[in-house]
Amino acid sequence: MRIESLLVDANNRVPAQVQWNPLLVEDLLLEACVLDFRYVPQTSSVGVLLDLRTALQIDEGNTGLLIVENTLKMAISIDKPHGAMVSTIVGSVPDTDTPATYGIEIACMPAAVITIAGQRALFHVGNVDGIGDAQPMLEGEEFPTEGFQRWESDIALVYTTDSLSRS
Repeated sequence: MRIESLLVDANNRVPAQVQWNPLLVEDLLLEACVLDFRYVPQTSSVGVLLDLRTALQIDEGNTGLLIVENTLKMAISIDKPHGAMVSTIVGSVPDTDTPATYGIEIACMPAAVITIAGQRALFHVGNVDGIGDAQPMLEGEEFPTEGFQRWESDIALVYTTDSLSRS
């Protein structure tokens, strides 16, 4: 299944039974890398594509996709634009105080803060073949076409969790 299909097709968003819910864990995304965002206006969903190869807290899978459905808020603040580089997550704080919504604030380096809130979130973790065990070196102004996950990449899901499951 393609990563993009998880974002655009709600039928692909079936949570698996897991012992814990990573959507509720502070700093879960520490050292993961933000690769891209997509907004789907038809479903008011935001997808954040993540490279998990460098993540400190997630051992399974090399790829993550955070989806926030019925998005009520999305904001990205960046101190200054940067060239071809990934944004490494230095902190992530979920906001689950209100049972009917889910929010998350993600702090990245170089200096950026991503805030997303909506009615529900899903977190897909899986493996994309053919990207290697480590991120490729980023040199020059162009982002490499090989060695990173893309929306068109095929993913083998390891698990999916849902913010509606508060355990």
